Amino acid sequence: MIPGENLTHLYYAFANIRDGEIAIGDSYADIEKQFDGKNNTFNGIHGNFGYLNSENGDFRKKYSHIKTMIAVGGWSWSKDFSIVARTVESRKKFTDSVVEFVTKYNFDGIEIDWEYPVSGGEPGNSYHEDDGKNFVKLVRLLSYKFKKYAYEKQI
Repeated sequence: MIPGENLTHLYYAFANIRDGEIAIGDSYADIEKQFDGKNNTFNGIHGNFGYLNSENGDFRKKYSHIKTMIAVGGWSWSKDFSIVARTVESRKKFTDSVVEFVTKYNFDGIEIDWEYPVSGGEPGNSYHEDDGKNFVKLVRLLSYKFKKYAYEKQI
């Protein structure tokens, strides 16, 4: 078991991208599985999200200092990053959904794990020569929205 007293952040991997928005990666593990113990749900949400992010749950009681972050993408789910980063409209749609997701599931922030801008990573991933520039635009917009709408959230 990892000693939580030595951690500052916990990154939960992974959320997916679906229809231009951040999406649950594994619904059973993320929001459905029921754990033993009291108060291990957050606003009726079970699974790992509920366990990690319930203000009065076992995890938060023991490790109130740990910030929980949702990681999106990774090797398997970076397929649509190039598409969501490409236009002003797609960046807006994606970043709006991220702010909503982080707020709904009570995460402290997000990690963008895009594998890989410009080169595509896994076969079948979308990519574009402007991915590098578009990635910067995406992260800047996300940072702006976190500062504006969710002051305590982190990127």
